[in-house]
Formats: sequence, C-alpha cells, structure tokens
Amino acid sequence: MKKPYIWRGLCTLLVLVLSLTMFGQSLAFTREGDVNLFLGTLPPAVQVTGDTNYYPSSYASMDEMRAALKDHLIESQEEGSVLLRNENGALPLAPNASVTLFGFAAATPVYHGGSGGPPNEGINLYDAMKEEGFQVNETVYNAIVAANGSRTKTGLIGEIPASAYAGTEGSYASSYNDAAIYVMSRFGGEEEGSGEKKLSFDKLVINLDSYELLVDGKRVDTPPKELELLYHLAASPNRVFTRNQLLDEVWGFDYFGDSRTVDVHIKRLREKLEGVSEQWSLKTVWGVGYKFEVVSGA
Repeated sequence: MKKPYIWRGLCTLLVLVLSLTMFGQSLAFTREGDVNLFLGTLPPAVQVTGDTNYYPSSYASMDEMRAALKDHLIESQEEGSVLLRNENGALPLAPNASVTLFGFAAATPVYHGGSGGPPNEGINLYDAMKEEGFQVNETVYNAIVAANGSRTKTGLIGEIPASAYAGTEGSYASSYNDAAIYVMSRFGGEEEGSGEKKLSFDKLVINLDSYELLVDGKRVDTPPKELELLYHLAASPNRVFTRNQLLDEVWGFDYFGDSRTVDVHIKRLREKLEGVSEQWSLKTVWGVGYKFEVVSGA
C-alpha cells in the first residue's frame, strides 16, 4: 500500500527539480553578464582558447574598421536619403560655397538615445562641411555654441532662442550667403542631457531629478517606482498605456512580477491625488489600461 505514495512523492520531487532547473536556466541566460562578472569569466563567444577564435575580426586594426564604417555610413546616406524638393536648383551646392548654418543641431546633433549609448563623439555638420571645402560662417556658429545653456525643449525639438543670433546679422548680409542651412534634431531616447525631468500641472509638480512630488504646494512622500510611473504617464498626457507597456517601460523588460503590480501602484497614486484638481486626473480605460488625462485647454 505504500508504493503508490512513494511513486507520487518521487514524481512530485522530479517535477520540482525540473521546474527549478528550467527557472535557473532562464535566470542564468537573463543575468549572464552579472554571472560572468561575479565568476570573473568571459562569455564563450569572445574567449580565445588555443587556435580557436569564435568571432575573428574582418579588420586588421581599429583605424581600418573606422574607415570602413565611415564608407558604409556615407553609402547608407546616399542610398537612403530622399530629396523631396529642390526649388531654384538650390542643390547641389557649388564647390567652396560660402554658407551660414542655423540651429543648435549644427553644432550638437543627437546621434543616439540615452540607454547606455556611447558619448556623443560624431562629427557635426559644421566640421563635415569644412572638411569638404565649404566656407562656413564662424560668427554664427560660435553664437550657436555659446548659447548651449539656453536650449529649450518644445515637444521633441530642442532649440536655442532667436535672441542668440543677435549681432550676427552682418556676418551673412554680404558674405556667407550662397546658402542658409537650418539644421534640426530631436532629443535622444531617454532625454539624457536634455535638461531637468520636471512636469508641472495645476497644483501638481512631478520632479524626477529630485524624486519629489508636490501636491497643492506640499511635498508628498512617494516611493520611487510610484513617482516614475506617474511621470511616465504624465509625460504623455491623454495617451493610453496598457499594463504590459507600463511594466516594460517603467519596471523594465527583465521584471518578472505580475501585471497587477501596476494596478496597486495606480491605486496608491490615486489616494494621493484624488480630487486635487479638475484639470487633470488618473483615468482607467476599461479593458485597455491607464492614462493621465488633461482637460483640453488646461
């Protein structure tokens, strides 16, 4: 009579071991970098043992690789750029043309977002045009560089005020006027370097730089993840986010928790914000998710 119980126990133990093995394998793949760092090892793909080189380079040196990359980027631009309009034969520019560049991006373009990207080391349009033999207005360019601190954000565009160009008019009135080129760019992915992360609404200030929440002028203690969730919603007023979107974008792709975590954080935020203002509110869109609703004209 005891054999069935023994087999049940063994089967249960086997299922438990298999479950733990599968979970451990999944966790190991997810945290591979941390495991390698802890053990002081390198991933097999980059190890060189004996005469085995898993990923041999196609280039003899870094300089050769950079040169090849530059050629590839030029080719990509030539094949991928489309000229939509060319009034009065403005392009191509004549060799050695004298031009004036406008716009903050002429000095500091955005090459990548903020998610661990490398430093902004690329060449800007000013340097590129000088390298190709064009005469570029340095008076206006220096004014753009000097106005770095006055760059403001409108939507996804960061630009310096028109007053930054005051006093430079004479530099392009009689020279450097073969062409005026206005350069536009956007802020990178997570807004790193784009200024303060602070949102203001009626009786509400969400400051992610200092991790402070001000409600009707009073500081309200708020756990970091609640504040990050509120900031993420309020940064895109009236946009509806699903629970899974919020988990990915606020908690991160490697979060293993339940989507109801979002519901709990929303409930706690509502307790802090309920009835504060008629101009905004945290809304549930049934069957979809949540949004930070702002009344039109508020």
